[in-house]
Amino acid sequence: MDAGCELHGYSSDVTRSWPVAGTFTPDQARVYSAVLSVWRACLALCRPGRTLHDIHATSVALLTSAMKEFGAPLSSRLPHTQPYTRFYAHSVGHWLGMDTHDCATVSLTTPLQPGVVLALEPGLYFPAHPDTPAWLWDIGIRIEDDVLITDGEPEVLSQGVPREKDDVEALLHDMAAAAGRGSP
Repeated sequence: MDAGCELHGYSSDVTRSWPVAGTFTPDQARVYSAVLSVWRACLALCRPGRTLHDIHATSVALLTSAMKEFGAPLSSRLPHTQPYTRFYAHSVGHWLGMDTHDCATVSLTTPLQPGVVLALEPGLYFPAHPDTPAWLWDIGIRIEDDVLITDGEPEVLSQGVPREKDDVEALLHDMAAAAGRGSP
């Protein structure tokens, strides 16, 4: 689910992927773990002086490595596109402010500085296709959080939304129990 809201004129943008069955299959968990690992590596780069371009380049390198490990075909089907875009078709993030994708006029090479807020959102999406390993078919994972750049550690403004695999599953279990069902 990709969701957002506004508070006092400022926007948010948070995404979580979860298993429809309430528990990740081993294959889903493997992809989720890879994306979460990339999210963590990218969060560590959310520091003054870095750029969204730097962070995106890191996400591409790490997600491409995961794609290779998974056996996903890394060949471009369209001219003038990078092979990774078949399974990771968006940027790792965007500026966040008074608009959800604020502001299109700020370059991705603008150095981050304290007070800047951005959405950090690595993801992998594997549609069913004969040249893709069947175990990956129809798995799509995106983990997106709102991040405030500070003078020190970046602050995850959406920290209260479960992100760890076990926490996501526990939330689904609790929601199902509250609804009077045994599973989601």
